[in-house]
Amino acid sequence: MPPGVAGGKSWNFYNAGTGKWEQVWVAPGGVLKLEGSFRDGAMRFEGKTPVSGKPDRWEKLTFTPMEGGRVHQFWQQSNDSGKTWITSFDGIYTPKR
Repeated sequence: MPPGVAGGKSWNFYNAGTGKWEQVWVAPGGVLKLEGSFRDGAMRFEGKTPVSGKPDRWEKLTFTPMEGGRVHQFWQQSNDSGKTWITSFDGIYTPKR
């Protein structure tokens, strides 16, 4: 997904066949598929997104639990096979009261 795409939905689930967590994020214009695990105190997903006519874009998402049920999400993307990364999203989710 390009930076700034909004209005998507994600599904997170454990795949017993692979032993990994998976996330599928669907938004206008595309689908993002990631695999990951909970390590070092955070849920970490990684994957590659096909880009027409270009090398795959690498994706890294980290979800870190915070006090009060909040969650910090940090999403990075690389267009050069992980040599450099840009921040696509850096936000905090707060539960509704």
